[in-house]
Amino acid sequence: SIETSFQIQSAGHGRIKFRTSNEKFLVPHATGHLRVVNEQISSNDAYFSIKFINRPFCIFKCDFGHIGYRNKQSRILECNKALSTLFSLEEPHDGTHSEGIIYLKGSDGVYWEILNDLSICVNGCEPSKFALELCPSHSRVVIKAPNGMYLRAEQNGSIQATCQNSRQATQWEF
Repeated sequence: SIETSFQIQSAGHGRIKFRTSNEKFLVPHATGHLRVVNEQISSNDAYFSIKFINRPFCIFKCDFGHIGYRNKQSRILECNKALSTLFSLEEPHDGTHSEGIIYLKGSDGVYWEILNDLSICVNGCEPSKFALELCPSHSRVVIKAPNGMYLRAEQNGSIQATCQNSRQATQWEF
């Protein structure tokens, strides 16, 4: 019912907050229970972290198609593919998960990275810090690249880390 519904709001850096239908917020209590508070959330204890525990693999799709390799010889990613490509989501082991950091990896164990022209390539020996941020629309995320910019997809298939604002970034089904 409307009285018991709540809205998930992104707080950035892999964190969310829960807002109730009467404009209050859910916060965790020391006993493990949730409680409702009237005031705006300011304490770090009032935010929740997102962790994709049931999604070690992911497929990304936008309005133009699936993310996949440009061709068999190229490691550059494009977003206009009819067939999906499976990528691994890897969590950092250095405690940076609280920042929402993930590593994206191809099926051959090579990591996503940004090229000089800001396009995305699966060619990295070392992981690059990407972040997934939930969107208000159903089952969609925006992807924040290591340069602090969000990924933008174009109809010609190109994907570049050029958006300063998450509202202008491409929303990906996953």
